Amino acid sequence: MTFRFKVKKSKWKTEQFLNAFRLILIFLSIYRGFLSISTCWSSLKNLYMIRFYSPVFLLQLFCLYLVFSKGHESKWYLIILFFPLIGSLIYLYVHFYNRKNIDNITEEVKTALVSNYKISELEKQLAFSDTVANKMALADEHLAAGNNQQAYDLYQSCQTGIYSDDTALLLKLIKSGFLVEDYETVIRHGIFLEPNKEFSNAIEKTYYAWALHFKGDEAKALEVFTEMDVQFSHYAQRIEFARYLQKTEEKEKAMEKLTELYNEIESMDRHEKRMKKGMQRKVQELYMDYNK
Repeated sequence: MTFRFKVKKSKWKTEQFLNAFRLILIFLSIYRGFLSISTCWSSLKNLYMIRFYSPVFLLQLFCLYLVFSKGHESKWYLIILFFPLIGSLIYLYVHFYNRKNIDNITEEVKTALVSNYKISELEKQLAFSDTVANKMALADEHLAAGNNQQAYDLYQSCQTGIYSDDTALLLKLIKSGFLVEDYETVIRHGIFLEPNKEFSNAIEKTYYAWALHFKGDEAKALEVFTEMDVQFSHYAQRIEFARYLQKTEEKEKAMEKLTELYNEIESMDRHEKRMKKGMQRKVQELYMDYNK
């Protein structure tokens, strides 16, 4: 069975856009008339209204722009136009001030604070005892926090003695090396690990393939991606393969690969599908993005 992706169509029709534009023009005309009348007011009252009305007007225009750009219901045009302050605040509350957004922001702040605390503690631990294990722990935390260069430098400093050819360390060096665009080193470690069974199933192998691509070795990059293209497994790696096909102007093959991945997950039982839900969502998003 072949799955056909449903690509969402825009809700905005030409007629709706024109009606909304006319409403905005009417509002601007009313506002201009209001300014003409306001010149008759006392200077104190004028000063008060300018201070109050200008921010409200800017907020109103901002909300009207959001309604248009986000494709929200046309009723919000009327609400914001006729009730500038209250309507704008209600619109912002309904569409942006929700529990999920607050939870996301809170989680990001909490993660940053916890990460900085962990890094500080691990740095103290490393200063007290300069061991490979402590360096690796600190590097892992830096990598998780997005401090890629610090992580890469620490991983490189660990590559001594018995750790020179350590598989776990080399995998970390491939990932962090790719993130700092040290593609030559990534390729060197990838070539060394090619016979390694652990490397053949690792997501880090995609970094090796991408490094080959960025250094211009397309034949080898395609070969490495193809090695990871195993049915009913390696979904993260195969999604990267689809990205690679799109990147190398093989759009049709990329679409076929994404359809294949979606159909595989769709054919699984309920439990397996639930486990692969995130992957399936990524496949859908990529398909719709490439189908534009």
